[in-house]
Amino acid sequence: MQDVPSDKPSFLATLRAVGWAFFGVRSEQRLFEQDLRRMSPGHVIVIGLLFAAVFIAVLLVIAHLAAGG
Repeated sequence: MQDVPSDKPSFLATLRAVGWAFFGVRSEQRLFEQDLRRMSPGHVIVIGLLFAAVFIAVLLVIAHLAAGG
């Protein structure tokens, strides 16, 4: 059976697409277009804010450790 993606917005699909985009890694244009059809704007905003918060937390921990704290 072939895995046919649905057009229904999926949180997991959005998580994967935003995660790859956050690191600047994207593959084929075809996959990008499929991801766009399967993402909800609300999911993109929530996941983007979550990734940004985690990124800032990691930077703060690294800075704290580097300062000898």
